[in-house]
Amino acid sequence: MPRPILLSISLSLVVLTASSRGDGYHWPLDAPRALTSTFAEHRSGHLHAGIDLKTWGQVGCGVHAVGDGYVWRVRTSPWNYGKALYLRLQDGKTALYAHLSDFAIPIREIVEGEQARQGRYSVDLALEPDEIPVREGELVGFSGRTGCDHPHLHFELRDEENCPVNPLSHGFSVADHRAPLPVSLSITPLDWRSAVDGQLGSQLYPLRWNAKERQYRLTSIPHVEGRVVLALAVHDLADGAENRLNVYALHLFVDERRIFSAAYDRFSFSSTDKVNLETDYDLFRRGRGIYHNLYVAQGNDLPFYGIQELNSGVIDARILKPGQHQVRIRAEDHYGNTSQVEFFLLLDNRPQLEDVHIYRDSISLHMEVRATDPDGPIQRVLVEVSEDLGGRWEPLKAVSVPGQEDVYRARRMDPGDSVLLIRTWAEDQFGVRSHPRIGSAGVLPREDGEPKFGWNLTFYHNFAEIFIRSDRLLAQEPKVMINQMGEEPRLVPVHLEGPYQYRGLAPLLPGMDGDAVVSIVGRDLSGRLGAAGFSFPVNTVTKKGGGRLGDIQEGIEAVFQPGCVYQTFVGRVEEMTIGSQPGLSMRSKAFFLYPDDIVFDGRATVFLAPPEGQEQNERIGVYRLSRDGEWCFAGRIVERTGGAVGAQVKSLSTFALLEDQIAPLIWRVRPKNGLQTRQQRPVLSARIRDKGSGIGREEDVMLVLDGQTVISQYDPPVEAVSYRPKKPLALGEHLLEVIVRDRAGNESRAQSRFTIIP
Repeated sequence: MPRPILLSISLSLVVLTASSRGDGYHWPLDAPRALTSTFAEHRSGHLHAGIDLKTWGQVGCGVHAVGDGYVWRVRTSPWNYGKALYLRLQDGKTALYAHLSDFAIPIREIVEGEQARQGRYSVDLALEPDEIPVREGELVGFSGRTGCDHPHLHFELRDEENCPVNPLSHGFSVADHRAPLPVSLSITPLDWRSAVDGQLGSQLYPLRWNAKERQYRLTSIPHVEGRVVLALAVHDLADGAENRLNVYALHLFVDERRIFSAAYDRFSFSSTDKVNLETDYDLFRRGRGIYHNLYVAQGNDLPFYGIQELNSGVIDARILKPGQHQVRIRAEDHYGNTSQVEFFLLLDNRPQLEDVHIYRDSISLHMEVRATDPDGPIQRVLVEVSEDLGGRWEPLKAVSVPGQEDVYRARRMDPGDSVLLIRTWAEDQFGVRSHPRIGSAGVLPREDGEPKFGWNLTFYHNFAEIFIRSDRLLAQEPKVMINQMGEEPRLVPVHLEGPYQYRGLAPLLPGMDGDAVVSIVGRDLSGRLGAAGFSFPVNTVTKKGGGRLGDIQEGIEAVFQPGCVYQTFVGRVEEMTIGSQPGLSMRSKAFFLYPDDIVFDGRATVFLAPPEGQEQNERIGVYRLSRDGEWCFAGRIVERTGGAVGAQVKSLSTFALLEDQIAPLIWRVRPKNGLQTRQQRPVLSARIRDKGSGIGREEDVMLVLDGQTVISQYDPPVEAVSYRPKKPLALGEHLLEVIVRDRAGNESRAQSRFTIIP
């Protein structure tokens, strides 16, 4: 049956004063002007497409047309925008109002008529230009909190191509005399040859306000090797409220040359999921906050950066002159308020110890060290000795050998039968030290057995960091080799971290899928040789061809379609030991898919093998482990031969099959059972909750009154469902039934009998 059409309905006119206008548009809300969120802010998986206007904890503030036009679209849903209204304006733009508590009467009547026709709460209506015309300032609805946790008005302005544009750039202004507030700086190495203060992962530096210079500074000078990128944790504040807002623009300068800029004016919905390229996804994933990337990452074609090319913003120590370089970041809001962050980076390659030779003559112990530095001369060599196996160290003077500028010598009285440990470093002109080496002199007690080694791994996109522990002092760094399928064994660079600890960096070559085999060989100070080895499987995923991680025969397989990721990576699967939680029972092993900081351009499908005979058990689904250690439902797809259960996912994590065995909880059914009331239009409601697979569809939440399903409103954020009869109920007894199903098919029912009395 076609939807009834109401032609040329004029809304009740509630016009505000001219002072509420801004650059041609009318302010949309009857409330003191203040923002709770701004354009292009980070949201989980998408960019915020509008501004949020503060309603000061209230529901029901009047919402007004910002210009002449007509009601183009109306939507209702328990999720996302909740009750939403779209106005097509005369200038071709679209104004969207979301999370409304109600519509103006003519709009509400059309919505309720369509809900009755479809027999459901969620509807999506497209209207003709002559159905409900509006004039600037007319009342079109009331603010609320449908589809969200807290009352506010979400307002969007979209251009003729349906792309969100920044309302603050189009006259929707608030009072703002406060500058942006930078909080923290992140510096991240881009590959295995790069480091920040000797570390491979992102390093965070708090920012301090310098009142004299009126800018923010670092308290140290970070040391950079190779290629790095910066990201800034920063927010803006406006007058009248303390809500943290997004900045409008960011600029990065190195030695006063601008190498990156961003301005948040417009984007398309097709690229909104690239929020994880605009901000640092790894830091966000680990709960460290929101950091705006100050470079253009691979795959990031958001229009915030103008004509800047890929890798704009990358700081490359291989290209810039060694030494200190000035870095400046400028953060701006829409109203000309700016903040400056200024600091220095030390760009310098670490010097290398090429050889350490220890020998004796008749009275002395001699140390000869050869060191090199690709950035310039060695400043000095440091030599230390210890007579108590590393407890206390005594410095020795090392002098350069005339005519051999890279060779240094030190000497000490021969220890005789005593044991000396000898530790050496090289230091360059900037005070940066090489990795140390440890040697020995004297007669060492012979230890039983051969040296033994332990290890653990940290995986990055295309390399592995190998930490090696020995059970005794070694004469030199152990020799570590890696052999991927189809290639010759490669030497892994290893350096000393401590007397018994070593670190190696092993690039993982794409396309060499299968087991990567690592061997470790080391000799102790007594000359005994020890060896160890291990292996781990790796798989390649590319942007162009996709790929797979794991094997369903081993319990799990992740399938990546072409174009699913922005860059090639080498991944792996690791079996984990993790328990279930109340109401959820493990039905497979748990597997961790590396690397879990890879950014997706779409979704991958993760399949897990269910126990034999459980292939058709609909209560079994794929779950992922959250950062808080909770199992969260990811999905249930059964498409493959053999009964593998799958789910589409947007990130790598720890996955397992779990069975949801607990039905949803229903409580606080109203009217109460046995209640007698004179109210003939009572609000029918219940609280509902499911802690397992969750409630995924509004059809799975039903209120049935006297055997008739009513069009109830499910409110997920507050775990409630409600309905108020449109017409008075008849006198006498009535039966209210509440029926709730979760995604696993578990069902709960509750009843209440109440009586309408005269």
